[in-house]
Amino acid sequence: MTNQYQLSSADGEHHAYIHLEAGDRLVGLLSMLREFEFIYDTPLEFTRRGGLRVTMIGDVQSFQKAVPDVPDGIRLKLLKTGRYEPNTDRLFSQLTGRQQEILRTAVEMGYYDVPRAVTHGDIGEALGCTGGTVGGHLRRIGATLLTQIVP
Repeated sequence: MTNQYQLSSADGEHHAYIHLEAGDRLVGLLSMLREFEFIYDTPLEFTRRGGLRVTMIGDVQSFQKAVPDVPDGIRLKLLKTGRYEPNTDRLFSQLTGRQQEILRTAVEMGYYDVPRAVTHGDIGEALGCTGGTVGGHLRRIGATLLTQIVP
């Protein structure tokens, strides 16, 4: 099998679907993730020196058990440990461009202040749409973001 990819663009956003043939090291690493019940967070970041930086989520005992099983050819470097807190940039990037615009406007205008400073209609007027449209977007935004942060 050869590596394959497909690119698509819509509404100014670009997406890539990549299918690659996994080498022994990658298969071993993914098997280790499954065996020790780790979760990895996106994005995966390639370093300047050809490495791969991955945020792995799991308990300390699982990491200690997993270290001897790291596949040959893979070098681990622990950068930090601590409580996992999702990156808000990653969460924000899951929203469409229009959802990001509506959320920014809602925050800036005081929609989330206590007491609430504006209505859906006020936000819609500022953005050139109806209050119902704003309400629909804010519900979808909430569904997208809240499912990511609730344990």
